Amino acid sequence: MRGLSPRAAALALCVAAAALCALQPTPPGAPVAGLRVAAANLYVGNRAPPAELEAALAAVRADALLLLEWRGGPAPAGLVIAAEDPDPGVRGVALALRPGVRAAAAIEREAGQGPCAMPGVAAQLEGALPGASGITQSDVALIGAHAPPPVPGCGGATGPSLARIGAWVAGGRSRGAPPPVPDGLAVVLLGDLNTLPFHPDLRPLRAAGLRDALLRGDLRPRPTWPQLPGRVAVGRIDHVYVSDEIEVLDSGTFEIPGSDHRGVWADLAARR
Repeated sequence: MRGLSPRAAALALCVAAAALCALQPTPPGAPVAGLRVAAANLYVGNRAPPAELEAALAAVRADALLLLEWRGGPAPAGLVIAAEDPDPGVRGVALALRPGVRAAAAIEREAGQGPCAMPGVAAQLEGALPGASGITQSDVALIGAHAPPPVPGCGGATGPSLARIGAWVAGGRSRGAPPPVPDGLAVVLLGDLNTLPFHPDLRPLRAAGLRDALLRGDLRPRPTWPQLPGRVAVGRIDHVYVSDEIEVLDSGTFEIPGSDHRGVWADLAARR
């Protein structure tokens, strides 16, 4: 580093190394007593070996896994498909659950606005959210979404689609959400929202009483897209939002072989 003293050069290298480390994935550890949710945009052009992709998804050990740009096929090992709408293009979606998670789930088609509208998932997970004490259990309203991207061909539909989802939540609880979600449940929203954190299009979610589960105290940015060679990503457009009534035990990102996205995950429990 020409023109820098050895001390300054060493400091610059340390800063660069720390920045690079902060852009690395933060995969989940061993399963916890809480509910682990995850979302993965598989990328419709994914050419990774199927066994490699399935192993990466199974390694997350999610209780509920949202699969976007889903082309169909068997669920990742250890999971079962609760609802799906496969598609050869970008509109495919599925919700896979760990056996034993009781749920009523259906494809949701009301949130997407404009010519690029994509279906999502609405589900009631029954007794799936343990209390932080491990004693109490409560139901969860899970909404899986794939918002239209903010490109000219989609007619500016990103914000209206997110606003539509925000209208289904009041004070962090479900209100008028698509069936089979009843009113009054603590909400978990996850998926590819095609929007960076702090963008104004996300304000309806915060106004509805939801918060970003991946904004953690360690200040790591947890980027998800685009996933570049060298285990580096740049920005985060994949999200997990949760009600203030839900405690985030941990959260992060994981690699998806062959995809231009990283997945997101969060371990959740009911607040005491």
